[in-house]
Amino acid sequence: MKNFVIQLKLMTKRKTFIITLSAVMILSILFFLLNCISKWNLDLNNVWAAKYYYLGSYFVGDVLSHIYTIIFPFVAVIPFADTFFEEREKRTAEFCMARISNRSYYFSKLFAVFCSGVIIAAAPLLINMLLNFIAFPLDSTATYTNFSYAYAGVFTNYAGKYVFKSLFLKNIYLYNLLHLSLAALFSGLAATAVYQLSYFYKKSRIMLLCSFFIVYTFLEILFGSFELDEFCASTYIFGAQPVVNQSARGMAVVFACMAAAAVLPALFARKRINDFYE
Repeated sequence: MKNFVIQLKLMTKRKTFIITLSAVMILSILFFLLNCISKWNLDLNNVWAAKYYYLGSYFVGDVLSHIYTIIFPFVAVIPFADTFFEEREKRTAEFCMARISNRSYYFSKLFAVFCSGVIIAAAPLLINMLLNFIAFPLDSTATYTNFSYAYAGVFTNYAGKYVFKSLFLKNIYLYNLLHLSLAALFSGLAATAVYQLSYFYKKSRIMLLCSFFIVYTFLEILFGSFELDEFCASTYIFGAQPVVNQSARGMAVVFACMAAAAVLPALFARKRINDFYE
């Protein structure tokens, strides 16, 4: 536990963590402010409820929300996933393991990396959600007939294709919170998977950090092209998508694969600790 706390402190002091968290926080707050400006001077009866301005959903499909969905897989791994790669390059890992066991070093970093992914995803989304609670009404008399086609389509045609259809129709606040939890879990697993990869890949730190983004984007395009969007990770990370086919099977496959990528390499990565300079 002591070594895990040390790794967490190291994470919070790391420039990549501070810069990345600050950037996504700014994006989250800017998204909120632009929504406020767009509704300025409107009659309160024509303002959407706070639940529809959540950054992690597709209710408001502006440029910033699309940017967030695109950079999400990259942002998840930047803060701390390459920490072992960095320490190996600087040859400080061997000094760390001279003071603590290899096992403690490996697992304390692994859990800290997972936490970094969870924090970098959850914090800006939670801030955005709380700001919306402050600025916008919790409920509204406005109906979908006053809104865009995408919004109307969600309720009339596509809600039946959601895994969490009942929750979506009864309580969108909880629905958003659930997707926030899924996004945080996915981000944590993504960061952990890249951390595991760092024990086997030594050539380029940039390519290591870009590896998950490349794989994620490729699979999103591949599955989307063949109308297999039930296996697209974004389908479950971001809520209220107007055109989507979700399934319990698809969600199970997505998160099972992510868990496997984050956990199974541990069987081999720990064996690499003793010879990672070879």
